[in-house]
Order: sequence, then structure tokens, then C-alpha cells
Amino acid sequence: TAQVSWAAQLRDQQERDVTEMGRLKQQVGGLLDPKSARTRIPSGQLEVTKLTDANKASPSQSVVTSTEFHPDGRLMMTASLDRRVRFFGVDGIKNPHIQSIMFEDMPVTKAQFVDTGSKVLCAGRRKFFYSLDLETSKMEKVAKIFGRQERSFESFIANDQSDTVAFIGQDGSLPLVSVKSRQLVGTLKMSGSVRAGAFNDDGTYLCTNGGDGIVHVWDMRQTRACVRAFRDEGSLGATSMAVRGGLLASGSKSGI
Repeated sequence: TAQVSWAAQLRDQQERDVTEMGRLKQQVGGLLDPKSARTRIPSGQLEVTKLTDANKASPSQSVVTSTEFHPDGRLMMTASLDRRVRFFGVDGIKNPHIQSIMFEDMPVTKAQFVDTGSKVLCAGRRKFFYSLDLETSKMEKVAKIFGRQERSFESFIANDQSDTVAFIGQDGSLPLVSVKSRQLVGTLKMSGSVRAGAFNDDGTYLCTNGGDGIVHVWDMRQTRACVRAFRDEGSLGATSMAVRGGLLASGSKSGI
């Protein structure tokens, strides 16, 4: 593990790549200028230019299970079943490999930025999970959540604006864990199995969906009560969820 923080490495790399970024802007021309873009791109038409693969500098040796941009947009993370989490400075030209973290005892099934982007939570098909501090590169293994007997903590729902992470537990349970204390702070219980979920933008509400197609909306501020439950019409079992602004999107096996 590198001793220099990813932030310092990224700053150094960005200084070296400032010339290449200038060339990229010249290539795309006025597309980066809002005023000229209105005259160059016709209404209703979307043009896409393929850039360098984000992880070209260090491809994963197995299935990529997670990809996510850091909240500040300068860093991208990938996680893989090859037991590594990799970080890249994404500029569209070189996308330099900043750092890799290896987990000797856990193929990573999910990794996500938490705590306003200062930490990364990493989980696998294990009874434990890891918390990684990006500034210090310190990795902490959370061996057990007191009061829970889950066989695996391989999947969770998180939001970089919330201190609370909801693990997808057994029998419709959602153990809630504090990012800062790594302690159990509560448990939610759905009517069916938990398949997917998402926090709203500021982390005050959590939406979850399960195998029975019932969407639950939880108020996460104090009581953590279910404030609404409704059927996701056409669902044959949830596969994914997303919440942005006042909109909720729910995907299911039916393709709806």
C-alpha cells in the first residue's frame, strides 16, 4: 500500500497532465463552451465521443463488481473479485492509476464512497467488512456487528451524505451501521426479502424494494419508521433502485 495519500498523488499527476487536457479541449472544440454548443449540436441529437478506458492503466483481473466516481469528480474507483480496489485519476486521456488496495481474505463484491467521500466501505461474501480511510490509507477490518448473526455482509446501501449504512441482511432485515463508530444503530424489517435500495440525496430517507415488489420508504432522521409502502406494479422481484430529487426509479426482473 502506498504511503502517500491518493489526494497528493492525484494533484501531482494533474499538474503533469495539464498540457494533455488542453489538447483534449482543442479537439472537442466548442462543445465545452455552452454558448457555441447551442449552435453546434442540433436539438434532439446526442453526440458521443469514446475516450480512453477509465481503468486502462490497471485493468481488473476478474469481474468488476463496483465502479463509482468520488463526490469531487476527480477520482474513480473500481472493485473486483480479484480482491483489489483500484483508484484512477480520470482525465479522459491517460486516466492514471493512483493506488491499489488488496484484500487478502476477501473478493470484493461491493465498494462505495461514504462519509462525504473520505472513506470507502468494502464488502464481500464474508462475515466481516472493511473501512478504508483515503487520506491515511489506513484499512480497518470490522470483524463483527454486535447483535447480528448474518452469514455475509456482501451487499449494502450507502450514501456519501449519511453516516448510516444499511446492510442487506437475512429475512427482510436491514441492519443499520454507523460509518464512524462501526456499531449497530438500529434494524429495519421489510415484509419480504430485501433486493435493492437507495438513499435520497441528503440521506434523510431510504427506499427499499424486495422479492415481493413492495417498495418501503423509511424516515431515517429519528424514529426510522416506514412512512409509506406501495406495490411496484409489474415487478417480478427488484434488481436495482435509484433516487434523485423527488424521483424514484425501480428496476425489476420483468424489464420494467
